[in-house]
Amino acid sequence: MKNPYQTLEEVKQLPEITTLIELRDCPFIVKLHEVLFDFKQKSLALVFEKLDMNLYEYTCMVGSGLPTKEASLIIYQILQGLSAMHAKYLFHRDMKPENCMINRETLEVKIVDLGSTRKSFERGPYTEYVSTRWYRAPEILLTSGQYGPSVDVWAVGCMLYELLENRPLFPGKHELDQINRIHALCGTPTKDILKVFLQNPNTQLNYNFPYRRRQHIADFMSPTSFLVTDLIEDLLIYNPLDRITVDGALAHPVFAELNELYAKWHEYGCPGSYASFVVNGPPPAPKTQPAPIRPPIEIEPPPQEPPAEAESLTPIKLEKKKMVSEARKAAVERIKAYNKLHASQPPAQSMASRGIGVVLGKKSLPKPKPGPYKYPAFRKPAALPPMLTFSAAF
Repeated sequence: MKNPYQTLEEVKQLPEITTLIELRDCPFIVKLHEVLFDFKQKSLALVFEKLDMNLYEYTCMVGSGLPTKEASLIIYQILQGLSAMHAKYLFHRDMKPENCMINRETLEVKIVDLGSTRKSFERGPYTEYVSTRWYRAPEILLTSGQYGPSVDVWAVGCMLYELLENRPLFPGKHELDQINRIHALCGTPTKDILKVFLQNPNTQLNYNFPYRRRQHIADFMSPTSFLVTDLIEDLLIYNPLDRITVDGALAHPVFAELNELYAKWHEYGCPGSYASFVVNGPPPAPKTQPAPIRPPIEIEPPPQEPPAEAESLTPIKLEKKKMVSEARKAAVERIKAYNKLHASQPPAQSMASRGIGVVLGKKSLPKPKPGPYKYPAFRKPAALPPMLTFSAAF
């Protein structure tokens, strides 16, 4: 970059860098990959994503006006980028074909050169000598820096005409010639419109302009769609208070099909670039082969054993069965007699209740004395090592 910077803090406060960081999620703004600052040489370099060429070089390569659909797709992407900027109260102030890069294979367009970007809520006046003369709005030419985001809209209208006709709309040689060319198409502004502007004390322009009648933009163009010419006239309204906004331009009927594709692009999760999605269509669904249908496994039932035949009881077996039954009855009678005998006697004291130890061979175990139990104390764990903390400077 041109100007030398002394410290890294100065670099971080540059409008272009802060704006690029703030708009890093917008797919229609160029991506900033790296910032290189040489402390010794006090030089700065910004590393951006690679793009083929700017719009001016692209139209020169084509050599003629672009088809309506192609020009509409390019302008639609530019308006989407400006919409993201205006939503954050930023405006570019230097929109022109040289500040819009394009990939010629996919027609992907991104806005670049955000060094002139300013906040729209900042107190003016802004710089008077801003924007390239051919794309300057009337409020830049006629006021002392009292303008706003509508200057970007005016520049987009000039760019749309240039893409379709392959020639600039207002190629003024100086400021007076520039304002005369604007009046030749848009007509001389009324006194009520001129009251909106605060006259620039540094300019030599006289507000007593000769009367010019408003012309239709279609008279200066090759045959094209009425919707396209209607959009250009909305973008080039003289009074900035009546000029269409960026979001209003995106809602214009000329972009109806592109708006539908934009919604589908988001439904698909924004694969690739939006322009590639429009040109090539949505990505094909992944090819998945259906799982082979396996034949059902036939489970053979277990072989059934033939029912056992009833066992015939011989006289010997009958005698054994009778003896077993009688033995069981005799055992039941003996148990009843034992229980009846011991139920009538008083219960004997146990040896433990009489203080006599239980004799196991020759050793006698004393009776445990009642008392509180003493549990072993738990050992405290070893001290843990101190926790490590990390700090990083961003």
